[in-house]
Amino acid sequence: MPFRSPSRRRRLVPLALAAASALLLTACSPSANSSTPVEETSVTILQADIGMGLIKEAGPNNTEFLGATQGTLLRKPYAETDVPGVFEQDPYTYDGYLADSYEVSDDGLVYTFHLSDAISAAGNEITADDVIWSFELKFGAETSTARGAMNPVITDPASQFEKIDEKTVSITLTSPGLGTTLLSMLSDALAFVYDSTVMQEAATADDPYAIGWAQENPNYGFGPYEIVDWEVGSHARFEAREDWVLGVPDVDVVNVQVVPDAGTRATTIRGGDADIAEGLSPTDAADLSSSDGLVVPTVASPNTSQVLSLVTNKAPFDNPVVREAVTHAIPFDDIIDNVFQGRAVRHGSGIVFTNTPGYDDTGLPEYTYDPEAAKALLTQAGYPDGLSFTLTVSAADADSQATAVQIQTAARPAGFDVQIESVPGADFHTGRYAKIWQSLISVQAPWAITPIYTLNLQTGVDSQNNMSDWEDQTFYEALAASAAVIDQGSAEAGASWNAAERRLLEEAPFVQIAQVQPGVAISDRVSGWAWRTDNTIDYAQLSITE
Repeated sequence: MPFRSPSRRRRLVPLALAAASALLLTACSPSANSSTPVEETSVTILQADIGMGLIKEAGPNNTEFLGATQGTLLRKPYAETDVPGVFEQDPYTYDGYLADSYEVSDDGLVYTFHLSDAISAAGNEITADDVIWSFELKFGAETSTARGAMNPVITDPASQFEKIDEKTVSITLTSPGLGTTLLSMLSDALAFVYDSTVMQEAATADDPYAIGWAQENPNYGFGPYEIVDWEVGSHARFEAREDWVLGVPDVDVVNVQVVPDAGTRATTIRGGDADIAEGLSPTDAADLSSSDGLVVPTVASPNTSQVLSLVTNKAPFDNPVVREAVTHAIPFDDIIDNVFQGRAVRHGSGIVFTNTPGYDDTGLPEYTYDPEAAKALLTQAGYPDGLSFTLTVSAADADSQATAVQIQTAARPAGFDVQIESVPGADFHTGRYAKIWQSLISVQAPWAITPIYTLNLQTGVDSQNNMSDWEDQTFYEALAASAAVIDQGSAEAGASWNAAERRLLEEAPFVQIAQVQPGVAISDRVSGWAWRTDNTIDYAQLSITE
């Protein structure tokens, strides 16, 4: 669906209202008054040990847990796919959640949100103060990533947010074309709204935003579930809230079990001892796709991508011709086939999603494996005998290690001697943000997949996520021009993104290798799994089909 024109007030109709109405009808039926005990519905989910941080701004966190217990002003609706029981999020439309409706000023700069009657797990109704304080926390907490991740849409909540009354809040933008990205951000984990009454009561001089308290007391949000039991590195139990603003979830209890080994997760779900297994290797996912009773979903354009970053603050990648040569030394098809077992796709060389409304690929360079072209470019750059460089990967990321080996082999006839350096996961993350490696392979997954956000994600000025340390005024001017176009689904907007993306691809500070399919297997007794841009499971969307 195209972007909605941000020119008039509209009512936001949540998808869950139909389900909520059905639940109300059931409650009024004779069976609802029966003395027969109602059987508890539950699902069991297997996860890797990805941590259990229970507030986004604490740093490392479990985004899936956060989505189950906390809410956002808006949400991206789900659409059915060709696979029964499997859905995909529509990333370009936005329905109501903690806001009932919104309106946009004629100049496209002011978005005014009218809040719902949502109740937090602590029993307080949402107010404008909750919204404003939550964003104050996001930009004030030292461990928060919001300052970089929300740029250029939200940069200073103190000046951009205004309380109109207890149930109304406005957000002012610097450019009208940022509106669609704002709506997308307000639908994602970066924009969770917290019960400020509870959190401010728990705040201290040493912990003014109650971050430490929130890590031990998770039920202060407006989400569909409460966490009733958890142990870090072991398990968590979620129970459905009967007073959730969008209705009672179908699944009463979600049990999450931490199983560190991906092979064990695959074996367990194959044996029928779990309902969903996450974080599967491409090999296991491909193998399980032929198993009876299991569904392994694929997505037309997944937003998880494997990326090779060439750090431009040091030789040889301070030379754009060398960077261009690298784009012809990567065996894209072999990596998709051998590393990802066919469970990855590549829609050209660009990073703007090709299914974006208004998409324009005019004149974009195309990266292909061509060793002779790579050698010619190296000669042009002053390296007729080739050159050597170090490619750093995380020891905790098997896919990146396997991709590095594929690149090492294929790059030799292109004139590159690639030295692979594997470092511990924690050291890798520290080093990539500090921009100390010569080149590296990482995984990127933009939650807002609007062109402005996608193009800015790895290129922001002074951004930790600008791992190539590449800053280019021509690119920034083109990106700013695209933000001035109010209708982001128009051909005019597409042409402006195209100018920015063309400059980025010509400069080649990084190369998107492939878009990777979800590593998930689902029992066919469970319906409602949905691909989401944050790559988490929406527990409130699940139901039992038995």
